[in-house]
Amino acid sequence: MVSRRERKGLTQRTLRLKADISIVNKKQNVLITFLGNAYHDSRVVNLIDSLSAMNYDVKTISFDWKTEGFKTQIGVTSVYKLDKSKSSVLFYLNFFFLLVKYLLKHKAHYYFAEDIYTLPVVYFFAKKIMQKYFTIAEKFMHTLPD
Repeated sequence: MVSRRERKGLTQRTLRLKADISIVNKKQNVLITFLGNAYHDSRVVNLIDSLSAMNYDVKTISFDWKTEGFKTQIGVTSVYKLDKSKSSVLFYLNFFFLLVKYLLKHKAHYYFAEDIYTLPVVYFFAKKIMQKYFTIAEKFMHTLPD
């Protein structure tokens, strides 16, 4: 005969197991940030493809200022047009403003900062909401010798 206490313990473990399974089955969000056009960088394209193949919901924000006649594209992979012809200070302020606005609007389970320019902003947001963040170097740390 199972005591009341044992039944309660079994029920709580069953509920925890069901909660763990629902978390595993839930598609997790990934946000990749990159100062450059994501479509022109094979590292970012490969990362997007790999994470998508692993069933993650991947969103990307990137910026383009070099491509002639380029216009902002907003979607799963957003590429914003920046203007560097007037002032470098305005360029970085606009970049910072667009990145912060995007990070406030889109929450994720995992954040990837693909370059040094996006790292401080992504680090701040990931720490603020207690999520995991990665840099390009950290993705390959397991391949480095001890």
